[in-house]
Order: sequence, then C-alpha cells, then structure tokens
Amino acid sequence: MNSERTAVHVLLASATVLLAGAVQAEPVLSPTTGHYYEVLPGPGITWDEADAIAAGLSHLGVPGHLATITSAEEDQFVDQLRQDALDDSVIAQPQVWIGGYQADGAGEPGEGWQWVNGEGAIPGTDSTDPYANWALDEPNDTGEGDGLEQHLTLGRFGLGAGWNDEGSALETIGGFIVEFDNTAAAGNCLEDDDGASELTGGCNPSGVQLVQLPNESDIQPGYSISQFLVKPDPDKKDDYPQAQFCPGEYAFPDIRVDVNGRPNGPMVPLDVFAVLGGGEPGALIMDAHTYGSPCFAVVKGAANFELVDVLVEGGVATNTQYPDDVPGIGGTFACYDPVTNPDLQLGTQFTYQTDDLQLMAERTAAAMTNYCNSPSRGATFKFSYYVLNTHEDCGLDRSQPGGRKAVIQCFEDLAVAKFDMLEIALFAAADSLVRPKFSALTSKLNQARSMIDTGQYAKGEARLLELLTMVRSGTWTPDSDNDPGNLEMRILNLLFRIDQLQAARATS
Repeated sequence: MNSERTAVHVLLASATVLLAGAVQAEPVLSPTTGHYYEVLPGPGITWDEADAIAAGLSHLGVPGHLATITSAEEDQFVDQLRQDALDDSVIAQPQVWIGGYQADGAGEPGEGWQWVNGEGAIPGTDSTDPYANWALDEPNDTGEGDGLEQHLTLGRFGLGAGWNDEGSALETIGGFIVEFDNTAAAGNCLEDDDGASELTGGCNPSGVQLVQLPNESDIQPGYSISQFLVKPDPDKKDDYPQAQFCPGEYAFPDIRVDVNGRPNGPMVPLDVFAVLGGGEPGALIMDAHTYGSPCFAVVKGAANFELVDVLVEGGVATNTQYPDDVPGIGGTFACYDPVTNPDLQLGTQFTYQTDDLQLMAERTAAAMTNYCNSPSRGATFKFSYYVLNTHEDCGLDRSQPGGRKAVIQCFEDLAVAKFDMLEIALFAAADSLVRPKFSALTSKLNQARSMIDTGQYAKGEARLLELLTMVRSGTWTPDSDNDPGNLEMRILNLLFRIDQLQAARATS
C-alpha cells in the first residue's frame, strides 16, 4: 500500500468510519474495462466524504474516483466485488456508494442523474441507453424528506438486484467503491530513480506496463498518458485450437506455435490483428522469429503530447513489463540463464512497435530488451504497441547434436541483423546530428558489427559503449524526432544481446 493510500486510510480511521481490523485488498483489474476497482470500508460515511477520499487515492500512478458503471458487464463485475467484500467482512453493511449523483434542482426522482467523471448522464427508469440498472421502483426519493436521496449505491437489495438512490439511511452504508481508469497524469510518470531499483517511480495505467519518463522531462499541465490491454476478437479467437491455452480475455494465442510456444510450421510473420482481431489489420506485425510463449498480450499506449517535445535533446523513456501479471496469459517463459534456462530461444523478452509501422526500420514489431522483460524504449514519436510475453525462436532443437552451436549462431545472426537496423536508424538521423561527425558514429557501428560477426564479443561491446556515449553526449537539432532516443534504445538492446551471447558461448 503506497503512502498516499496509507495517509487516506489513517484519515478515515481518525474519523471512525473504517472498520476496526479490516484488511484492505489490492485493487482488482476488470477484464471487461481494463480498469482497477477496490471496495473500501466506511460504515455510515456520506457520499461527499467517500467522493473526496476516492479522488485523493491513486493506484499505479492513476488517480481514483467513485466507480462509474456504463455497461452490464462492468455492473456485474463491480457488484460481485462488493459481495465478495461483504462475505470477507471488509464491509459490514451491503450497501456501498458509487459515483452517481442527482443534480441540485432536479424535478423528478429519475431526472438529472450524472456520473462524477464526466462519463455522461444516467438515464431514469424509462431508458437503458446509455446503460442504467435501477432496482424495482427506484429511484424514488423516499428518504426522510424529498430531495435527500441524491446519490447512487449498489447492494441495497442484494447481489444483482440493481441500483438505489440513497442519502438518508446512512446506517445501511458499509463503504464505497473506487475505480482507477487507464490514464495517468504525465507528471506522475517521472522515473524519480534513487538508484534503489529500476522499478522506482513511473506510472502503470494498464497494470502490466510501467512507464518512466526521465526526470528532466518538460511536463506541461494537462499532459497525460493512457494505456489499455487490447482484446482479441472473441469470434476469431475461438477459431483456433491454441485459444484453449489462453483463457484470459486479453491473451492472444500465437497460431504459429504449439502449446510449448515452439514453432509448429513455416517461420512466417504474424499480422496479429488481421488474424486474431482487436485492431486494424496490418497495424501490428510480429516477425518470423518472434513468437508468443505461447500466449501474448498487447498493450496500446497513447499520450496527448509528443515525447520529442518533452525530452531534452531526445532521450529514452523506459518501460518494464510484468508478464506473470498479465490476466490469463497462461504459461510464460523465464529469463535466459546459462544454468537454469540455457536455451536462448526460451528466454522471455519484450517486443515493441510504433503506432505507424512505417516508422519502424524493421517494418515489424522489434524485440527491444535491455534486461530481462524490461526494455529501454526509444522515445520515438508515440507510445505505440507493446507485445508482452514473447520470445525469439530459430526453430532449432538445442538437444540435438550441434544444436547448441546452431542456436548460438542463429542468435549471432539476429544480432547482426539488429546492427543493420541500427545502421538504417543512424542514417535516418544524420540530418539532425550537429556533433560529433556522422562518420565517427558510423565508424564505431561498423567496427562493433564486424567484431560481433566474428565472435569478438568483448571488443564489440566496447565499441558499442563508445557509440552509446557519443549518442548521449552529442548535440541534436530540436526537430530530431528524438533520433537519439531511438538510437539509444537499439544500442542498449544490442548490448543486452551481446551479454546473452557471451554467457551462452561460455557454457556451450
């Protein structure tokens, strides 16, 4: 529980509205909305008090608000959380506040209802478009005096029985439900790295993808970052036998692999949305060596600003994935380890693609990792697609005679191919480089590529580190589209690959 939440809970306790000894659960991710929800105890608390407390909470860098319910699926999910909290004695009374209110001066009990976060009007009893789920004969404003029942609750009449307008019978209130959407203020996404951990700071709107902007970023008021998990089209997903291994609503089955995540046919690219739905066909393509493990998830990001306007002379925004926490993702691969997980093909990684595929030198999603599961993403243009729980596979059997050397050779070839992509990115950045000379960068790149191609890992790594220093310390034009961030991402990824190859060679 973070300090903000703790402070609010202490405030509640001092107001004698928290249940003594109640244990707070972590917010729960809804597979329907991609938002987090939490039931908090507050016996007898007023709606205004609950509303203020909810607005003061945050989870994963995202501010809270009283839950707003705009579909039957969301209604069922949230009401079940309420019932579970009642069964677990988190709340002592079944009725809880949610984020609906009736505007002052509304004439009839069913008029003037609104959601707190601007999601629109709540219809009365004569309409279900937009969504509403009033209980029988509600709203009725039958409290002790007209106009007192101006706020919305769940649970007054039992699980699934519908909503109630409330305000006068506070003794029936057990608490309230907080919702955390998928948008965070960009100012909450600064890395604030104190050296203790790569996970210090940042924000995590999707719940599975941590974003960290450099502390020196120029964050203007109103800048925000949104993320959400992308769902496969259920009609398409059901067409593939592999879907049985991916039970979660956000888990895409990779139709090119078997249950163990290994290629089961020709090594070909996968046009994710064309085959399995969930977005525009051709918008996300995994290359012929990048596979789900066997299931993968997709996070779509968005921002109301461009990183090139925020980062000083370019730079890198880091992202960290949590593959074990992706809802229903199924089996995951471990990090590569020369002892415990020695097959380079079975090491989990991270794959990234910009919103616009044409901005990628690879013309596909690219494996971009600088330590296990945790990429350093070039801050190029937009927040893009992130594919979680993938691995690179050469389709080789490491246990066969010569298999180990064949796998290593394949990964060396993949590393050299990444050098080629780095070279393309470097030439694309030439016009925005002020200093050092462009020829100095290309010389270091070519030296490093030649050394990796001939197995001289230590020398190749040294040249890459020199190239990284030149990129970081160089001077770039303001209209660079964050070319230095793109280059830094690719260099860090190559350094990670070299470390893996060195470890693999040492134990082969």
